[in-house]
Amino acid sequence: MSWGTHDADSEAARLETIVLLLASLASVRVNDARLAAIPPHERQQGTFDSLRAFLVGESHRQPVVVAIDDLQWVDETSEALLQQLVSSIPAHRLLVIGCARPEYDAPWVRRPGVVSVALQALEATERRRLMAGRLDGLTLPPDVLALVADRSDGNPFFVEELLETLLERSEDTGVAGPRNHVREGGPYLVPGRVEDVITARIDRLEEATKRVLQIAAVIGRQFDFDLLRAVTGPRDDLRQQLTRLVELELVREVAIFPSWSFAFRSSLAHEVTYGALLSGRRRELHAAVARAIERRAGERPEEFYELVAYHLSRSAHSEDAARSLIRAGEKAIRHFALTDARRYLDEAGDKVLRLAGPAAMDLAMDLSRARERLAAIEVSAPPAEL
Repeated sequence: MSWGTHDADSEAARLETIVLLLASLASVRVNDARLAAIPPHERQQGTFDSLRAFLVGESHRQPVVVAIDDLQWVDETSEALLQQLVSSIPAHRLLVIGCARPEYDAPWVRRPGVVSVALQALEATERRRLMAGRLDGLTLPPDVLALVADRSDGNPFFVEELLETLLERSEDTGVAGPRNHVREGGPYLVPGRVEDVITARIDRLEEATKRVLQIAAVIGRQFDFDLLRAVTGPRDDLRQQLTRLVELELVREVAIFPSWSFAFRSSLAHEVTYGALLSGRRRELHAAVARAIERRAGERPEEFYELVAYHLSRSAHSEDAARSLIRAGEKAIRHFALTDARRYLDEAGDKVLRLAGPAAMDLAMDLSRARERLAAIEVSAPPAEL
């Protein structure tokens, strides 16, 4: 169908198709001949148009802000949607805010209406002001404060983590009263890297609290209470441990409804926690998380294909990982996310090569059929717009 056509006769059918496309995007099972007849690239463009129309329409009622964090990890389909959404910014009350690490680069960053802001290190005065606010009346020796300011190199996150580490140590040792003074030297040497600071804070946790944090790290940067409980198993102290992690500012509460959700305070805190796990333990936890997600999916397994594939591919279960990666690849093909599809199928191929027996043959055939479908769509797809 032509997405540029808006004549009255086709409006009702077009709206119905938009509803079907959005339902399909949400992995709702849709059996409709109209969708099957639309080529994958047109289905993707129709979905993009529908989402963009919704946001632009809402901007006519009130200003709309779209905020996206950690763009350096954005998937192909989301980036393509973002590129088209950015083109609507100059003409509408629409603001898109994206945060990314310096290495992230995308063509839309240089489009008209886009402003890039590189965060600079805090100046000396700003560092002192931040430290004073963080200490909130507590005291540290001037030379320790000067060392914190110097070691942090103006990174506000590093400043806060250093101060919190030093204050936690003073609380444990009881030097000059709880959390009100930190002496020089001894156990209060200031670490030189923010990763070392986070590692030290995690190492100082009680074992039960540390285990909860590590399981959460395997789930992801953001996690919810129900999934965490499904992986940890029944334990009466889970709420208490999460509350403790929030108090220590290692994680933060992000939502209560529709699920009680948390997120690591920073991507670096998540990475350090995850990286500290032994590889065998990581594989076990990834498998446990995948099984918990599958149980929760119930009658909506397709909605979680990518997530299950991610966790199983990092477990020791190569056969299940290959199967889930093929499913994720086939789903990506249906949504015209061809780069993602190739990545999933290539990873599935690596897993299949490690298998033997009838299961390996069946998976190899499934993989071959998926690759044939991908190749056929790539040949028929229109050239990408610059």
